[in-house]
Amino acid sequence: MREQFEEKYARWFANYLVDQRVSTEPNNHQLYIRFLDALDTNALFKFVLHETLVKSAMLLNSEKTVQLGSERTILKNIASWLGSITLSRDQPIKHRNLSFKDLLIEGYDNNRLLVAIAFVCKTLEPATRSKVFRPPNPWLMAVISLLAELYHYAELKLNAKFEIELLCKSLDIDLDTVQATTILVTDPLVTAWPDLPYRTTSPILTLCLSVATTLLRCSPMLRSYP
Repeated sequence: MREQFEEKYARWFANYLVDQRVSTEPNNHQLYIRFLDALDTNALFKFVLHETLVKSAMLLNSEKTVQLGSERTILKNIASWLGSITLSRDQPIKHRNLSFKDLLIEGYDNNRLLVAIAFVCKTLEPATRSKVFRPPNPWLMAVISLLAELYHYAELKLNAKFEIELLCKSLDIDLDTVQATTILVTDPLVTAWPDLPYRTTSPILTLCLSVATTLLRCSPMLRSYP
């Protein structure tokens, strides 16, 4: 298979894999990862990561993802895949491509926390298989601390709280002992107008701005990926 695979088909195959397979077949994620490893084509992996980020952006910003449980399931499948091809393999998700804390804060501002929390938690879960990104990794714990604040103070729906509980259980973290951030408490605009989205009047989340506008227009940026 490696000898027969031509790199000119890498972009098409990456799109097909992520959009048609990964998004709906979570039980086969490890099989697909082994397949990519067997092909051992750096260009293909970069395209797969690219397609994963773009698909994530589209789902995070779709109103259907907020309204339909089936769309949130696809989002969680993509998130789990993203964590599996990066964090679980000790590869970072670069801040310029995806800032988890900004994503959560903007989700809070725009009443899209259900979507943002589901995505963040499912992306972080594969860190259980990592040597680098397990607790007490500072980057991981900073995100967990913000999730703890949202859990205790943001009046989340039960299914959003459940996502955080599952993540902490998988990472062997006692949520009650996590020192929560004080971003929501100390932000004067949140305190004064807790029900108003004040950072932006659009439901568009950070990931769309960093991925959909930059990556879709500037595919050479793929070279900067790990």
